[in-house]
Amino acid sequence: MSKRITRDVTLLLLAILPLISFRPSVSDGIVRAADPDQLKTIAPSSPCKVAIYDADPDHLWNRLYAALYVRIADEGQAYGLDDLDPLLWENSRHLLTEPRYRQVLDLLNEFLDERGEKLITLPLKRALFQHDLWAVFDWLADPEAEHVWKQRRAERRALRNQLASIIHRLALSAEDIEKLPDNFSVALAGKTYPPKQDPSHAAKAFLPGDLFEANGPWVHLQTGGGKPYPFGKPTALTHVHFVGGRSAFFVFANLPEGRRATLEYLQKLNTLPYPAGPSPNRTTALTSNPNLPPSGTKLALVRQMLLIDDSGIMRPTRLIESVQMRVVHGIAEKDNDFFEFSLHRKELFDGHSGLRAGKSDQVTIPIFNHTHDEDLFSIPGRVRTLRETVAKRSRNEPVSENLRLDCVACHKRPDIVTASAFFHDRSPELTASERGNEVERIIRWKGEKYNWGLLQGLIEERK
Repeated sequence: MSKRITRDVTLLLLAILPLISFRPSVSDGIVRAADPDQLKTIAPSSPCKVAIYDADPDHLWNRLYAALYVRIADEGQAYGLDDLDPLLWENSRHLLTEPRYRQVLDLLNEFLDERGEKLITLPLKRALFQHDLWAVFDWLADPEAEHVWKQRRAERRALRNQLASIIHRLALSAEDIEKLPDNFSVALAGKTYPPKQDPSHAAKAFLPGDLFEANGPWVHLQTGGGKPYPFGKPTALTHVHFVGGRSAFFVFANLPEGRRATLEYLQKLNTLPYPAGPSPNRTTALTSNPNLPPSGTKLALVRQMLLIDDSGIMRPTRLIESVQMRVVHGIAEKDNDFFEFSLHRKELFDGHSGLRAGKSDQVTIPIFNHTHDEDLFSIPGRVRTLRETVAKRSRNEPVSENLRLDCVACHKRPDIVTASAFFHDRSPELTASERGNEVERIIRWKGEKYNWGLLQGLIEERK
């Protein structure tokens, strides 16, 4: 990601637990629905096979997914086996150089020539696969990334042209998108996780049963006074940018005294003064701010999938990709509780919610970080160092301090639980709002991007 992008993050976003990715297990190079703690190594030169979209690892959809998403570190460890986002950075080159480039191009051509979209008709799988391919297209269509390595423009264009056709062929109707499952409700009905936090077992993950309840204790927030785009930007703008506007993000707050207390607290934050200019004692000033969220305040960041329908229109789904929560007890991060649920395709396809609670000792690769534009898999020993760091942290520190490595810059700071961290240079104009208003902001934001216009143009050419 470009280092020039300004981070426009509010307190609630800064107070949300970063993503914790899972790594499905590998046996003989084939990924199956299994315990993520049993991941095995494979030779870097060996083709990694997955069994996500079909039980047969040689199924065309599985082969294409593996070619685009799976990365092998220099020590033979496989990554990206079932992640929400592809392991691609601005300077990534592996998809544009041999042998991976030819492998991917041949698979894309095979998909188009053999009408690969007809191999699977289940709307849920088509939706997930379109979303997966859309993410790779956006990386190929990033003008900044293209400028970084001008020598491979032809390869970028060849891949994205084929991807655009496949994305369109996989598109569902608006009616089918509306019928996609509400996996959050499925998770609640399954009762795998309790609906409330148990104070006597505070470290146990819970999934709030009333998170989306209308006029319930959880208040959905918008910045900018709830004004429509472009007068009001997406509330979680940095998160939206990181995923290219292909998902909607919602911020929720829940004070222990209930909805009215939460609304009153937001109004109080809107009237707080913010000192102009940089301050050498900013951290001290923020952490001493008397307007801290009261102990027991719960904050949540929810990611929801967007799709492109068969008319080329972006539409929200009911599929929740992740739920991140923080329960605030004090300024120090060790005093707070963190929970993360993320979507896993195979479990979703098997009729479950696909939402699984995270663990602090699992390795994640820092994609969404302004300081990591370089592809970490191109740096010898870098991924192995990350694994060793996480292992050391999991042995020496409590779960609450094991934050996602690529989010440390924002999420590992003393001021993230203070009221002042809402502010940058003006009042955030926080207000309660409907989630549909935030979706509209994000879709309009995405609609202005070069990669969206390019995708629409390529699809129109191929109709």
